[in-house]
Amino acid sequence: MRRDGETFPKVFSISSIEHGRYVLAERDVSESHNLKDQLFKSQRVEGIGQLIGGIIHDFNNLLSAVLGYSQLGLLKLPERHPLRAYFEEIEKAAERATLLIQQVRLFTSGEDCQAQTVGLNQVISDLEMMLAQVIPENVALSTEFANDLGYVSNNWGQLEQVILHLAINAADTMPSGESLTLKTQNLTVSERTTEWSNDMAAGEYVFLAVSDTGDGMSEQVVDRIFEPFFTTKASDKGTGLGFTICHGIVTRAGGTISVVSEQGRGSTFNILLPKTSPPVPDPVSDSRENDARAMPLGAGTILPAEDGSAVRAVSSRALKNQGYEVIEASNGREALDTVRAMSVGAIDLLITDVVMPILGGRELAAEFEKLQPSAKVLYVSGYAERNVIDIAEGSIDSKTSFMQKPFLPIDLAIKVSDLLTERRHGVSA
Repeated sequence: MRRDGETFPKVFSISSIEHGRYVLAERDVSESHNLKDQLFKSQRVEGIGQLIGGIIHDFNNLLSAVLGYSQLGLLKLPERHPLRAYFEEIEKAAERATLLIQQVRLFTSGEDCQAQTVGLNQVISDLEMMLAQVIPENVALSTEFANDLGYVSNNWGQLEQVILHLAINAADTMPSGESLTLKTQNLTVSERTTEWSNDMAAGEYVFLAVSDTGDGMSEQVVDRIFEPFFTTKASDKGTGLGFTICHGIVTRAGGTISVVSEQGRGSTFNILLPKTSPPVPDPVSDSRENDARAMPLGAGTILPAEDGSAVRAVSSRALKNQGYEVIEASNGREALDTVRAMSVGAIDLLITDVVMPILGGRELAAEFEKLQPSAKVLYVSGYAERNVIDIAEGSIDSKTSFMQKPFLPIDLAIKVSDLLTERRHGVSA
């Protein structure tokens, strides 16, 4: 395969024959090969995305089991039991893994994620442990935080994605070990701020600089750094999409990203994001967060249809602990056979994985609603939510809800309690 910057020989073809002599026409096929190269890379990225999507689904099932059993264990242990610390650390590790999976999903799905009010200092602080794992030990990582840094409106996972990519790429330019610095500050842009005046409207911004002392880049590379598929790496080392994705994330949030670099003197990526108002505390959310004792009790019959045995087992145990009668099914066909054998109104809620062998969640829900018209339906899935909605299109209605895996038992218990309360009072979801 052609490496970046490689040219192809010109091709000559016979355009005509005049008086027994051949007349040759010259064609430059470099552009054709460039287009084929980009198409191949695009198809490869799409294939990798599909593969990773399946891995994410399976991994989310495993994380559901780890998170579920760790929280159920905490529920059973007294407040000062010596084993609580172990369960809490297991839960923290699983939650960290959940964030990692979300980051991988963002890399591959291209989905638009809901914006949040985010503190950039906190995002970087939470990433420091992960950065220490992916950056070589001979690269010194340091942070310089503004004490009164403002908030920005963006998706937490996408900001992590930008910082991770910039940090890892910087480390690649320092094979002998140098320094990497992440610096934040508040910045006011005015008409007199010449550095940003052409790109940004006047106003208050949050500024992030990611600086390294590595190899640096030539002016020609700097000019093309955010172009799709442009890379200075070998074809098997990079797709040329990382900086393009970072650029898209920042600009969609109303910000700007630029780079200052010189060969042999390192690089600095500068990110500017509009400042937003501080978040409003949510007392209900704060009181529920990681508090297993807040799990609501309930009553009713629930049918979980889930082909992942670990997820099915922990979900069923959590629901039984809260007072529900649970009838398990390992696939859609088994669930449907169970429903057909029961009287109308005997089941209050169907919890179904969207993607299952034999009979999928959409088909199961459609038949279930005919047999149990007053019951509620709760979809769950380890795939990206956007894909789930596409798969379930036509089955989502006022009686249907959705939960993304992995989830904690407390989240499941609260969701089930809310759905069954709506059912008893005849309220649409």
